Amino acid sequence: TDLVLLDIKEFNAERHFLITGRENNNTLETAAYLQANNIPMWIRYVLVPGHTDFEEDIRALGTHFQSYSMIQRIEILPYHTLGAHKYEALKKPYLLKGVKENTPEKLEIARKLFEQYFPVVFVNEHSGYDDTLSRWTICRKVTYSSEREVGYYICWRPSKERSFSVP
Repeated sequence: TDLVLLDIKEFNAERHFLITGRENNNTLETAAYLQANNIPMWIRYVLVPGHTDFEEDIRALGTHFQSYSMIQRIEILPYHTLGAHKYEALKKPYLLKGVKENTPEKLEIARKLFEQYFPVVFVNEHSGYDDTLSRWTICRKVTYSSEREVGYYICWRPSKERSFSVP
């Protein structure tokens, strides 16, 4: 595997559960697995004002992961409302309705916090669909044992000539 994009919605376990309805232990275990097996990763952190932008949570994430040598970069994903229509189509309530997007100042504060722990921090300021998504492909399942499936690797395919197989 060339690279894994690992999304962390919120580092604080209680807040993560409130936002997603799920625990974040699988994500943290996946990061530990990747580190132990020398698999490069990018940590992608979704920054939602009033929900995932707490300084103490970002610092806790930094402290937890700062010794991970396989983290190549932190990518801050600013909250946007582009996916809100999916909830309507699914007839589910959109729990982040009314949440405002990040200000440039908030993004800069978050970037500076992450930079205290990681050498490469990137704020993804691009929103909307773009055809670069076609460069990503699911290439391999991650499993710890035959009884427990943990997740999937999302891998970058750097050229059209190179391909991955799915076991």
